[in-house]
Amino acid sequence: MRLLFIHGRSQEGRSEQELKEEWLGALNRGLSKVNKPKIAASEVDQPFYGDVLLKLSKADPANADELKRSAPEEGQDSDFVKFMAEAAVELSANKSEAGNLAIQPPPVDPEYVLRTKKPAGEPLEGANIDDMAERGVQNWSWVVATVRHLDETFPAFSEWSIERLLRDVYLYLTVEKVRAEIDEIVESRFTNEPTLVVSHSLGTVVAYNILRKKKRNITGLITLGSPLGIQAIRKRLEPPAVVRPDVSTWANIYDEADIVALNPLHSQSFAMFDEPIIDIAIHNDSGNRHNIKPYISDIETVSRIHRIVSGGEHQ
Repeated sequence: MRLLFIHGRSQEGRSEQELKEEWLGALNRGLSKVNKPKIAASEVDQPFYGDVLLKLSKADPANADELKRSAPEEGQDSDFVKFMAEAAVELSANKSEAGNLAIQPPPVDPEYVLRTKKPAGEPLEGANIDDMAERGVQNWSWVVATVRHLDETFPAFSEWSIERLLRDVYLYLTVEKVRAEIDEIVESRFTNEPTLVVSHSLGTVVAYNILRKKKRNITGLITLGSPLGIQAIRKRLEPPAVVRPDVSTWANIYDEADIVALNPLHSQSFAMFDEPIIDIAIHNDSGNRHNIKPYISDIETVSRIHRIVSGGEHQ
């Protein structure tokens, strides 16, 4: 059986071989801890789209390396403003079980408060988000401030942030050229051989989007630190948005303090599936609780990978 690793964002400048060695090394260290045989490099494939994603994101003036501190240009599709606002409000409303950390949004745009009489700092709701999207550029500063507040509230390492993840997920979901190029790179590595797909972060969105559209010889799907539970992301999957991939097992492994993966998938997002997603909470001991190496080397992850690869799991 093959393993297919699908990486997330912020991997530009690296290489397929480097990523494969990093993921497989962490996985094998975890397997050794539970006295399971290591997996050979010949059994693993890892498509690499990091440089393509960077090139395509820089080609879009609305998606520079950082969100613009000023308002986006007039005429920009208000859906991007709405997407960021929806995600920011949803993430701000969540609580981290680790330490019961409640995230409070920064004050709302003063102009918005004056017009709606809405108290500063109070979370926005659906109707207000629609209004913000209609007003577009006037509310961009609030959206940027809220997302950056989340980045400051939750620890992150220099090459990763919530705002950049959301930007790249939005690009993948809404820009056909971006989605087509990334999908082509990943799909080229699927074969007729039985395959276990292990994906992380943005890579879980890519994996889900590809696997829900076409039946393949996939024995299992493991999503690590997945943002698919964020409604703003799930809503923008092109129809049909909620389709279970034809896999016997889908295990979603998440850290309850990982801001990207706070929402379990089965209980929050995909509960209607006849074959449920198996949500497994773990402790990711990285600084930002989202790093791939603690995810893929965790006992729960490696044990499940071993069972699927060895044919011992037929759920």
